[in-house]
Amino acid sequence: MNVESQSSNGMPSGPKKLLTAREICSLFGLSKSFVYQHTMEGAKHPLPVVRLGERAIRFDPDKISIYNP
Repeated sequence: MNVESQSSNGMPSGPKKLLTAREICSLFGLSKSFVYQHTMEGAKHPLPVVRLGERAIRFDPDKISIYNP
Protein backbone atom coordinates (compact mmCIF):
# COMPACT_ATOMS: atom_id res chain seq x y z
CA MET A 1 0.00 0.00 0.00
CA ASN A 2 1.20 3.49 -0.74
CA VAL A 3 0.36 6.75 0.96
CA GLU A 4 0.79 10.21 -0.43
CA SER A 5 4.00 11.91 0.66
CA GLN A 6 4.83 15.57 0.54
CA SER A 7 7.88 17.29 -0.85
CA SER A 8 9.81 19.94 1.07
CA ASN A 9 7.51 22.64 -0.33
CA GLY A 10 4.42 20.90 1.09
CA MET A 11 3.11 19.71 -2.25
CA PRO A 12 2.28 16.03 -2.82
CA SER A 13 5.24 14.21 -4.35
CA GLY A 14 3.49 10.92 -5.05
CA PRO A 15 2.95 7.72 -3.12
CA LYS A 16 5.56 6.32 -0.78
CA LYS A 17 5.91 2.66 0.00
CA LEU A 18 4.75 1.39 3.35
CA LEU A 19 7.05 -1.19 4.94
CA THR A 20 6.10 -4.73 5.89
CA ALA A 21 6.90 -6.33 9.24
CA ARG A 22 9.54 -8.43 7.48
CA GLU A 23 11.22 -5.27 6.14
CA ILE A 24 11.18 -3.70 9.62
CA CYS A 25 12.83 -6.83 11.04
CA SER A 26 15.50 -6.74 8.38
CA LEU A 27 16.19 -3.01 8.62
CA PHE A 28 16.47 -2.85 12.40
CA GLY A 29 17.58 -6.37 13.27
CA LEU A 30 14.40 -7.13 15.21
CA SER A 31 12.63 -10.45 15.60
CA LYS A 32 9.18 -10.91 14.10
CA SER A 33 7.79 -11.64 17.55
CA PHE A 34 9.12 -8.29 18.86
CA VAL A 35 7.56 -6.39 15.97
CA TYR A 36 4.18 -8.10 16.27
CA GLN A 37 4.10 -7.81 20.08
CA HIS A 38 4.75 -4.09 19.80
CA THR A 39 1.89 -3.55 17.36
CA MET A 40 -0.75 -5.04 19.65
CA GLU A 41 -3.25 -2.85 21.47
CA GLY A 42 -2.06 -2.14 24.97
CA ALA A 43 1.64 -2.61 24.15
CA LYS A 44 3.83 -0.63 26.54
CA HIS A 45 5.85 0.98 23.71
CA PRO A 46 3.74 0.45 20.58
CA LEU A 47 5.29 0.79 17.16
CA PRO A 48 3.54 3.27 14.86
CA VAL A 49 1.50 1.03 12.58
CA VAL A 50 -0.95 1.36 9.68
CA ARG A 51 -3.68 -1.27 9.97
CA LEU A 52 -5.10 -2.68 6.75
CA GLY A 53 -8.11 -4.67 7.88
CA GLU A 54 -8.05 -7.12 10.77
CA ARG A 55 -4.70 -8.77 10.20
CA ALA A 56 -2.55 -6.88 7.72
CA ILE A 57 -0.23 -4.18 9.03
CA ARG A 58 2.30 -1.88 7.42
CA PHE A 59 4.65 0.77 8.71
CA ASP A 60 5.16 4.35 7.56
CA PRO A 61 8.93 4.73 7.05
CA ASP A 62 8.89 8.34 8.30
CA LYS A 63 7.18 7.44 11.58
CA ILE A 64 9.32 4.35 12.15
CA SER A 65 12.53 6.32 11.57
CA ILE A 66 11.69 8.67 14.47
CA TYR A 67 10.25 5.97 16.80
CA ASN A 68 11.73 6.29 20.27
CA PRO A 69 10.23 4.05 22.98
